[in-house]
Amino acid sequence: MADEPEKSLFEITSLRNQLGVFSDRTEAGDILAKLMADFAGSGDLVLGIPAGGVTVAVELARKLGLDLDVAVVNKVTPPWNSEWGFGAVAFDGSVVLNEDILPALGLDEADLDKCIERARGKVRRRVELLQPGKPMPELADREIILVDDGLATGITMRGAVEAIVRAGAKRIVAAVPTAHGESVDRLLAGGRVEAVYCPNLRTRYEYAVAQAYLNWHDMSDQEIVTELAEFRRFQSQL
Repeated sequence: MADEPEKSLFEITSLRNQLGVFSDRTEAGDILAKLMADFAGSGDLVLGIPAGGVTVAVELARKLGLDLDVAVVNKVTPPWNSEWGFGAVAFDGSVVLNEDILPALGLDEADLDKCIERARGKVRRRVELLQPGKPMPELADREIILVDDGLATGITMRGAVEAIVRAGAKRIVAAVPTAHGESVDRLLAGGRVEAVYCPNLRTRYEYAVAQAYLNWHDMSDQEIVTELAEFRRFQSQL
């Protein structure tokens, strides 16, 4: 009998297409850790994508007994909308763009360069704040769990994945409490991510990450600094 194909999407089917399934990002990280129990003590490196992905990553790393750091990525946004991204700049300065929608934006080369440089500046500032005086951890030949608080278009995650691949990672799995099904399909189709762990998969047309959470707010950089410091104190006591 032929071997069954290896599964690459892991979800909690009872949570599919449900709204308000997590109290907050910490509870989402706890539920994600239960779904990923096989990774406990594996030695994988958890990388949280700021801002909201860090809270989820902290709880995941704490519950699974794994090391934690951040993968700073910032969306490239048009001048008229600072929330919607058509590209991403990663911690290594690299850029990915959604080439399919660029023509519809009507941006000339100079405008596009300004959008990219604005995102690059945000990445530099956040790297200096969250990883002061220390380099990005060595990723070559490491097995990485890449975490965000949700996957909408997926462009931010894609930017992080491409940078981690360039750094020589051995394996990448994505861990997101909630995601749109089409974005998960695109992420897996790219061939860079081995598996996606997503308790709350949603397939309906309208999708927003925040809809999965009863308590939601935009994370400040200071909140992220505090959470990382608390995790490092916790880790030092083990």
